[in-house]
Amino acid sequence: MIISGILSGISYASQLLLFRFLIPVIHDGFFLSFAFVLIASFYGIGSMAYLLITDYDTVVSQSGIYYLSTFGSGIFTSIGIVAINLAVSKGPSSISAAILHSNSILTLVFNVFVYNQ
Repeated sequence: MIISGILSGISYASQLLLFRFLIPVIHDGFFLSFAFVLIASFYGIGSMAYLLITDYDTVVSQSGIYYLSTFGSGIFTSIGIVAINLAVSKGPSSISAAILHSNSILTLVFNVFVYNQ
């Protein structure tokens, strides 16, 4: 569990560095923020399709509250990532990076207490 949190933090940090590098080239932070979330969405949809194909019974046996909470947290996480990327494009990235890294910690704590993972 701790390794996944560390990898998540590294991924978010590299995303912010890449975002900071691309802002002078693209000049549109809002579009670029949504492009990052769109790429992550393709990965999530692909993972869900793979899970449906390989282990359909496990997916169907879960209750609807798990899917609703996962969907809701995905939406709010996406909004948060777009907001953080916009904050990085407008000003110093150190405060935004600190807030973004707390996101991976909160996700880890949520998974431990809600999903018992």
